[in-house]
Amino acid sequence: NHPETIDSIQKAFESISTIYIADGHHRSASSSLLSKEMKTVNNERYNFFMSYLIPESDLRIYELYRLIKGLNGLSKEEFLMQLDSRYRIENRGKALYQPTKKHHFSMYLDGEFYSLFLRKSNYIFNNALDALDTQILFKTILEPILGISDLRNDNRIDYYYGKNGLLTIKRKIDDDEFTVGFGLVPISIDEMKAIADQGLTMPPKSTFIVPKLRSGITIYEF
Repeated sequence: NHPETIDSIQKAFESISTIYIADGHHRSASSSLLSKEMKTVNNERYNFFMSYLIPESDLRIYELYRLIKGLNGLSKEEFLMQLDSRYRIENRGKALYQPTKKHHFSMYLDGEFYSLFLRKSNYIFNNALDALDTQILFKTILEPILGISDLRNDNRIDYYYGKNGLLTIKRKIDDDEFTVGFGLVPISIDEMKAIADQGLTMPPKSTFIVPKLRSGITIYEF
């Protein structure tokens, strides 16, 4: 309703070549599909969707822990043996272990923490997606060993974000809600942008983005 303000915003964005969708990919895709289905070229409201734009410097990305039910029919010993072909494993005992480097993972199983270090000689990096820790975890453990190929709908896997994340996955596994849990370092903004620039798609639940808008509903005035 303020032409001067709108004009200044438009001019500011003329110098920005690319906008990245950090969160809300499915909502954005749904809005785009609706616009195409309506087959109009005018300024009807369904040709637009509300968005929240923030500078990269204000964006924070946090990790999401993976919690798994069962070992896909494997015993603990069989599971660790298959892991050993892909990772160098160190038993950390009862001490909480949070990884601090890419391609390093923490694992909690049967009352003990383990550190997992990827054996890079057995893994091929073809693009930015292959180097992403959530993709590595999927391609080396979740799919080939635990048999989880649908990360979004398989009821054997769940995700957790929050303070004291390691304590929470420890409690859930100790209470027999889950069998094994994995921790990883957060994905960087540069990794997210590189994957988008290459036209690739990250695995589900690769990021927990902050700030996150409160849930609600917006209604046009009528």
